[in-house]
Amino acid sequence: MKIFVSLLAGVSTLILSSPAIAVSESNQITNSEKFSLFDNSYSFEETNLKILAPLYKAQGFYAGQEEQLIQELERHKKQFGENHISVASTLHKLAQLNFNKGKYKEAEILFKQSLELAEQILGKNHPVLATIMDNLALSYLNEKRYSEAETLFKESLKMKENLLGKNNKDILYGLNNLALLYDTTGRYTEAEPLFNRSLKLTKELLGYNHEYVVNILNNLGSLYDKTGRYSEAEAVLNESLELGRKVLGDNHPTVASILNNLGVLYFNQKKYSEAEPLLKKTLQLFKELLGDNHPNTKKVKENYEFTQKQLSL
Repeated sequence: MKIFVSLLAGVSTLILSSPAIAVSESNQITNSEKFSLFDNSYSFEETNLKILAPLYKAQGFYAGQEEQLIQELERHKKQFGENHISVASTLHKLAQLNFNKGKYKEAEILFKQSLELAEQILGKNHPVLATIMDNLALSYLNEKRYSEAETLFKESLKMKENLLGKNNKDILYGLNNLALLYDTTGRYTEAEPLFNRSLKLTKELLGYNHEYVVNILNNLGSLYDKTGRYSEAEAVLNESLELGRKVLGDNHPTVASILNNLGVLYFNQKKYSEAEPLLKKTLQLFKELLGDNHPNTKKVKENYEFTQKQLSL
């Protein structure tokens, strides 16, 4: 009986604005300056969760970040006007923050605002648009709007390949996320080669000791579990866990999601006594890092409680 919830990792990018940009009195900026506002693409976890996870403590950090970003948005609007690339960048950061809080509808609205404004400023064929589209598609995926997500993922990936080539680090985000959609909708034969291609490219461009390798291994291990390839799943998930602890530390949401997926794997093999402590640890971590009301916390709580019931039978 496979009713458990695996936690898959979408590779999202946070577009950061430069600390300071010289702008003329007419608020005009050069093409290079426009791009500098968006050219540093980082994982949200890499820039925030990895460094600041000890400060989270049930959403306290989120609240502080949101307040700062709202103030930044108003400051940019006042300084540069409504139709400025800095405004689009801050809208995107606010969207990413809401996404990471599990507020997918709110994130969707902000991603759309950022996308519309960036398109007005940069045109319709720019890598920045592809990045925002990819993150908007992740919101659709979490809202279970699969057809819309697939269309946008494919459009974003095609744009990136045309503009940046097929061996660029930005491509691997799109490969993983499209694979994620196929996995979520049960299209495993389509998902697996994309995960493998993304994994190979990530290792080549970013190296093995990178959190994206951790994420993709986690996703791949979960896919093996769902397709009944339990020994492969266990090996890959344990590899992901070992690397995740090395790269991110023990108290990290990505590491917690791997623990959940290992617990799911053991549950699916009816190894309930092995699944239970892993799910208990995952639930504890998510409560501390993400709070009780985050979607991932709720999913893991269901997994843990159902395992306890199986143990009591």
